[in-house]
Amino acid sequence: VGFSLHDYTENHNHQSDHHGNYDNANVAESSRLNQTSYPPEKSPPEKFAESHPAKILIVEDNQTNQRLICLLLNKLGYEIDSRDIANNGAEALEAIQKCSYDIVLMDVQMPVMDGVTATKAIHTMNLGHTRPYIVAMTANAIAGDREKYLDAGMDGYLAKPLRKQEIMDILVNWYQLHQLQNLSDSCHESDDISNQAGAGQDAAETVSCYT
Repeated sequence: VGFSLHDYTENHNHQSDHHGNYDNANVAESSRLNQTSYPPEKSPPEKFAESHPAKILIVEDNQTNQRLICLLLNKLGYEIDSRDIANNGAEALEAIQKCSYDIVLMDVQMPVMDGVTATKAIHTMNLGHTRPYIVAMTANAIAGDREKYLDAGMDGYLAKPLRKQEIMDILVNWYQLHQLQNLSDSCHESDDISNQAGAGQDAAETVSCYT
């Protein structure tokens, strides 16, 4: 998505936001992001995306919110283009079939197909690659939301307005799980190779007994 912070603030007043109070938070957040420098204690790691590489899909029906999420991810070093944004759950399913995404930031309330329905559909899909880590996003956070969305098949939860540190925490959590999964897969591959080698040796010894 090609846009600047200036474009974002200029265009903001011409867009409507059906999420209500979230739009006001967008103004404050974009103003904060427009600073030329961060206080040292607030600075994101300069190479966060390099140390936590991930292919991210944004599923959000509101364009203002899409831009804010892109800005936050850009600040962490992630590149997001128009193909990495879906306007509803149905578009998300199409995107996931075309591309192997590591993480899906999934809005809950959307037209055409909501986030919960899309998440359940993703769990039933034969993707041919690892299922993406799905993170619920909701503007109307209430007690019990996290548990409800985790029970629905989502892997994480973010309340709007999104905060940089909370996104970083989600990415770190996913990356650690991803590394553990890779390690587990490597161990299984090593076991398979060892078992095949052992089977080959047993077969050779069996042949030698009859020759």
